Amino acid sequence: MNGAERSGAGAVVDTDIGPLELPRWDTMMLPWFRKYGEWEPHESALVESLLRPGDCFVDIGAHVGYYTIRALRRVGGAGAVFAVEPWPVMRLLLERNVAANASGDVAALHVVAGAAWHCDVPLRLALDAGGNSGDSRIARGGAVDAVGIRLDGLEELRERRIAVVKTDAQGRDHHALRGLQELLGRDRPHVLCEFWPRGIRDAGADPFDVLSLYRSWGYDPVLLREAYACPEHHPCLVGGQDDARYVAMAEQARGGFATLWLRPAGRRT
Repeated sequence: MNGAERSGAGAVVDTDIGPLELPRWDTMMLPWFRKYGEWEPHESALVESLLRPGDCFVDIGAHVGYYTIRALRRVGGAGAVFAVEPWPVMRLLLERNVAANASGDVAALHVVAGAAWHCDVPLRLALDAGGNSGDSRIARGGAVDAVGIRLDGLEELRERRIAVVKTDAQGRDHHALRGLQELLGRDRPHVLCEFWPRGIRDAGADPFDVLSLYRSWGYDPVLLREAYACPEHHPCLVGGQDDARYVAMAEQARGGFATLWLRPAGRRT
């Protein structure tokens, strides 16, 4: 599929957060929503359980706004949500979806047009050849221009106290979080991030080094099992493991990746 075909033309599906517009050409998330009407129920439930009214939520790799909308409703009018999305097509759909689903007393929304990164630099965004709109990643030779943004340099974000960060950056999550390192140290937020060992290696890093980095920041990794492995809508959490076990569990999961809850050391809520 070429760039001309990847327009902002969307298809609307009914979901658990209301009508959601996704790219008409999407081959992964659109059929999933049509069948199940929800996305990542365990991760969604955990994010909502960690957020309180008035909180600040950072959504890295916000896509079309599924987590953004959930967080806007959860944190209310006194809160704030920063939706970070490098792909213009997805940002357009995100803004449409927020407009369609925002009602009542909702939080301030800041849409950040760029890729969360460890420095401010021009980047390229590679798109999935199979049509999965959720699989876009920073890579040399990518088809879409993007701007890398160090998030802890954003004045609007520095004025807030971050409660929860969610990042889905296709094996580049550690780069995104490096650019937030100062505020991670200041605010000690909970972090939910994708952990994809193969994607991390493809990006030139080592998954063991990434886990060591997270621990050096004062975080205890907890792995969320996939929904099919824990049928009840309650996070199935695995903590207290060594890093070899976390890497193995992620590699053995469907798709070869898992979600990590990076919990501030010493905190349980």
